[in-house]
Amino acid sequence: MEILHRAQSIYSDEYFISSDIKFEHSLMYLRVNGKWRECDESTRSINFKNIIESNKNLMFAAVNPDGKGGDILKCYLGSNIEDCKYREKTFKYTSPFRFTIGVYDIDAYPIINVIGIQK
Repeated sequence: MEILHRAQSIYSDEYFISSDIKFEHSLMYLRVNGKWRECDESTRSINFKNIIESNKNLMFAAVNPDGKGGDILKCYLGSNIEDCKYREKTFKYTSPFRFTIGVYDIDAYPIINVIGIQK
């Protein structure tokens, strides 16, 4: 199973995605187009099993416990629209009831769209 890593460059607002990752001298690097790029480890997120949203975009779960770097999703279930955060293999729903469901229950939401990255 290929795991993709995403993280923000330490030099700009650009995010890099790669299956190649290394840690050296307390820095994290992702290899993009054959070149190792220094990244902010606190923004690291992962995609596993090619989990995608309704528009076929990859969804990334934050590795950082505070959710930084993970995707913010808009979830549609019937007439209900909820903001969600994809984190630690669960969807964290920021609704009045604040509940979580496992990532494999994604089929419960017929429409899910990535709308941003958690800062």
